[in-house]
Amino acid sequence: MELNKDMLDSNWAWFPSEGQDLDVVISSRIRLARNLANFPFSSKATPEQKENTEAYILGNFAKAKLFQDYTHLNLASLDQNEIALLVEQHLISRDHAQGQGSRSVLIKQDQTISVMINEEDHIRMQILGPGLQLSNLYNTINALDDDIDKHVPYAFHPKFGYLTACPTNAGTGLRVSVMFHLPSLTITKQMDKIYQNLIKKRLSLRGFYGEGTSALGDFYQLSNQISMGKTEAQLIQMLEAVVPQIMDYERKVRENLISHNAKSTNELVQKAWATLRSGESISSEKSMCFLSHIRLGIYLDIIKSDMLPLIHRLFVLVQPAHLQKIYKGAFPPEERDQLRGKLIKKLLQ
Repeated sequence: MELNKDMLDSNWAWFPSEGQDLDVVISSRIRLARNLANFPFSSKATPEQKENTEAYILGNFAKAKLFQDYTHLNLASLDQNEIALLVEQHLISRDHAQGQGSRSVLIKQDQTISVMINEEDHIRMQILGPGLQLSNLYNTINALDDDIDKHVPYAFHPKFGYLTACPTNAGTGLRVSVMFHLPSLTITKQMDKIYQNLIKKRLSLRGFYGEGTSALGDFYQLSNQISMGKTEAQLIQMLEAVVPQIMDYERKVRENLISHNAKSTNELVQKAWATLRSGESISSEKSMCFLSHIRLGIYLDIIKSDMLPLIHRLFVLVQPAHLQKIYKGAFPPEERDQLRGKLIKKLLQ
């Protein structure tokens, strides 16, 4: 099987190797949900209506010369692995990937911004950036939203704000998210405390790919539960107030691990390192777990810090669609596990 070497050198905007507070906060994301006036919601539209909606949006974007430095991908023309790649790179949602009929995505060349068309809402635009920078990202995506608003008619109500397919998104249509890496809190089984405290604040903690997904590799996405009744600034402030608390909690537990449980922590990291370097067959879930322990080991000075960029790439490359892209084929789960072990060993050596 031939190796696709171009995939090995890829970089992703949502998973950087440099940034403030990167030991705990991986990235920030701002997403805006918008629908068009006089068009049925995507979930209620017929195939023909969805096609007309997409054509109308793209046609108006083209007339206004918006998104000239973006790549347009028609999801209906892509195969399942190509669509899965976009999900694994956090450029489209799982719902968008699993949708039916006319739908597409516009992706900025640097992969920081993507605009999904005919997802749950007619337009869902998102921006990604390293570390904690919610306000800066919002300013950028808000400017893009203003440009779009000049060329397509949004569904807006004076009382309820922007109308969305899901009532929890109505109002501002804003979803503010921060991606955390919380291995110490996971290892010490303290995540339940975090969940309970966030529920009281009307915030939610989701998995690696957002809503309805598990926390692969000890990665969690914090986001607001509702949008209506709050301004954009208030929603951003809600998260910005909580993020430092979670960062401090994770760092204190890490300090405790190395000061009071140094031997067991070292053994945990070394086991992960030895397992991944062995080249044995391994699932994506287990590889993510071991990579998480190695990443923790880097920040605890157990593993050399210059390994961090490679570990970050591996978090993505071990995912099923990327693995099949790398080895240029479609493989059953058992064979993917073997290829995954082979690839990790090759790159770690």
